Amino acid sequence: MQQTFEHKLPGRVEEIRTLLDSVEAWAQAVDLPPKAMFRLNLVLEELATNIVRYGYKDRPDGVVDVNVVDDGALVTLTLRDRAAEFDPFKSAPEADLDEADVRTRRVGGLGVHFVKQVARTYTYRRAQEENETVVTLPRA
Repeated sequence: MQQTFEHKLPGRVEEIRTLLDSVEAWAQAVDLPPKAMFRLNLVLEELATNIVRYGYKDRPDGVVDVNVVDDGALVTLTLRDRAAEFDPFKSAPEADLDEADVRTRRVGGLGVHFVKQVARTYTYRRAQEENETVVTLPRA
């Protein structure tokens, strides 16, 4: 049986914790396995933070529509926003994985790198002034 979570995230960084707490409560209610919950939290926090911090620049009038569907095999996360056009999978800087020292490592790209590593699939599209980012994650 398909289970769905929906949330409207205001465009403020401090609201992301509320979103993560809400999705975690939902995930527990639908018996999402701990590994799947970890992956979902990682992806959701990274992508939502990028939209709010860089897309909306912490504008309180910005909204991110968050939708999560658990179909029993996959967990599909969809984020929709009306911020500036930005494809996180093509436009984010490449993560600097060669530099071991975090003090000298170039900033940017590491979060999106992690998203790509844990996702089964990831897509971005821009349509009618709206960004849509979809990430599928294994449930098991």
